[in-house]
Amino acid sequence: MSVWCKSSQIEFVGVSLFSPAYQEKARRLLGSCNLKGVCCKATMVSSDLMGASTPEGSEQFRYRMIALKPLFLLDQMEKTLEPVVFLDVDLEFHQFPELFLDSSWPEGPRDVALFNFWANETNLTNRHTPNIGSAVAYFNKTFCAKKLLTAWAEAMQYSTNSQAPDDQVLDKLLKEGGWLERVSLGWLPSSYLRLMPSYYRGVKAVIDHDHGSVPGIDGHSRVKPKLPPTVWTEPVNEAGYMDAAAAAAAAASAADPYSVGADNPNAAPVPVQAPAPVAVPAPVAVPAPVPEPVPLPVPGPVGPDPYAATADRTDGLYMPPLPGEAGAAAGQGTGRSAEFNPPADDGLYRPT
Repeated sequence: MSVWCKSSQIEFVGVSLFSPAYQEKARRLLGSCNLKGVCCKATMVSSDLMGASTPEGSEQFRYRMIALKPLFLLDQMEKTLEPVVFLDVDLEFHQFPELFLDSSWPEGPRDVALFNFWANETNLTNRHTPNIGSAVAYFNKTFCAKKLLTAWAEAMQYSTNSQAPDDQVLDKLLKEGGWLERVSLGWLPSSYLRLMPSYYRGVKAVIDHDHGSVPGIDGHSRVKPKLPPTVWTEPVNEAGYMDAAAAAAAAASAADPYSVGADNPNAAPVPVQAPAPVAVPAPVAVPAPVPEPVPLPVPGPVGPDPYAATADRTDGLYMPPLPGEAGAAAGQGTGRSAEFNPPADDGLYRPT
């Protein structure tokens, strides 16, 4: 387990299932998780898990390990109480995977995010057709995601599907089993599974796939998947599993025919029923407030007139002569101290 799993702020957990022969690859995966701030949890099974007749390294051991994938994801989701991302043990993180966060999708969180080999096709029909690579698979802790995992786990145990590639069984469920219409899907870009040869050159990897395999592995099984028959259906009121905010978001998404989850983006818009009119009460007249009177300031006592004939003329301030009164001679009679009462012949020019 990486050190980041001890944080209380994680929003998903990357989980891997491996046997002792892949310990070095598991250490490399966990090391990259530590470097890029990802919570990863790698679970090792014993080499004799399947019994003495099915030892590690045999084809039967490998097929049964692959068939356990959806059941393992359900178990890890129940134990961690977080969205889970299945990671092949031979992967390596080069960047933090932002698309595993609910807030990273432009039109709301996804139930499931998968790597679709055909997602970059020019043809729109092919682009929306699943051709899944299950080395990286994100499942949110939503009702729909858990139901898809349950259906995938059951399908892997049906008939010869335990020998078939798990991602092809998931393709079968999505396309022919009708699960494309039941879950909110997101396609992960090529940077989330950079691998040779088609998705390597020019790809700035978020998650890199190992270039090598254990000697003796002959690629995918050639057993074709089969779609299990529908024995019974479960009518579900999905709103009963949501809080108020999630139910409102689901209703808004369902009313938008051009949303990402729309079955046919080229279909005519679905008419939306206008909301019922809401009665608005008549406005009540409120009398305007009467302003309170503002008291005027009371004038204070009037001081003496500085120009009165009886005023003190020796306070040190210059006072012009009163009308009819002769001005004082220069340098005399100003009432100032001696330093401010210069003689008339001090050499300063005084206009007449």
